[in-house]
Amino acid sequence: MIKAVLADIDNTFIDFPAGASMVVEETFRRAGLGFSDEVLEVYNSVSKDVWGRLDRGELSHGDIVYGRWDMIFDRLGIRYSSEKMEDIFETLLSETAVPEEGAAECAAAIAGKYPLYLASNSFAKDQRRRMTVAGLADYVTGYFLSTDVGTFKPHRRFFEYCVQQIGCAPSEIVMLGDSPYADTRVPRMMGMRTVLYDKRGLYAPGEFSDYVCGSLKEAADLILSF
Repeated sequence: MIKAVLADIDNTFIDFPAGASMVVEETFRRAGLGFSDEVLEVYNSVSKDVWGRLDRGELSHGDIVYGRWDMIFDRLGIRYSSEKMEDIFETLLSETAVPEEGAAECAAAIAGKYPLYLASNSFAKDQRRRMTVAGLADYVTGYFLSTDVGTFKPHRRFFEYCVQQIGCAPSEIVMLGDSPYADTRVPRMMGMRTVLYDKRGLYAPGEFSDYVCGSLKEAADLILSF
């Protein structure tokens, strides 16, 4: 019997690339560095690399906070403070959130039947604020954020903490997320029922998760059927 749903935030309920592109442009302008298509390409390339490595457990959260800006500046030939850049970026990001298609309907449907908890590797102040900006915060029962938990996905200890705080057995929890490495692989090993949100159709059911859904509506309908 399912008693709770645990879900990722970025690229599950919030379209991170859509919001980040606007934030990156404004961040570079506020820093007085100028902006171009090349800047966005480099940012996207570096971000995809470092967040992927974080998901696979190859980097820590601390490694990428300022480190990604060092990599971006190096590739662009820019001299600027990574700490200042991160401050500008995070402030702007906390006020920017583009919901994934069907996010509100999915969250409302799930929250109408189960407590909905969110699990994220991002920063506490940003994620709570961004869910509010996206109009989704009212559906959320609680947050498990890496900066609060003290470790990050995909580490088993992160998910063990979530299970302990939710107060259910792993078999009574559904995990919904877009990353097979960060969101579904370890919860599945722990006994949770796992649903991978795969809008690009890259994965097959059973490969990294119990179920694969191409839309949030499909995911919500599936979870409500449990």
